[in-house]
Amino acid sequence: MLKNKNKKNKPKKYWIRHFFKELKRVKWPSGSYLAKNYFKVLIFVFIATILFFIILTIATLLWNKAGVGL
Repeated sequence: MLKNKNKKNKPKKYWIRHFFKELKRVKWPSGSYLAKNYFKVLIFVFIATILFFIILTIATLLWNKAGVGL
């Protein structure tokens, strides 16, 4: 009974070592793969921003022509 209590209260040892061991097992993507995807994301965000700006501009012009604006 005392052994069970000691095991529960005992802090885990070597958790940092196990953490780095697990990091070494992970298959990390190559730099070229990361660069390609990074630029794909940048292009997508740029296009989405321009489309959003165009839609907002058209909506603003329509609202102003309708006389809804201030």
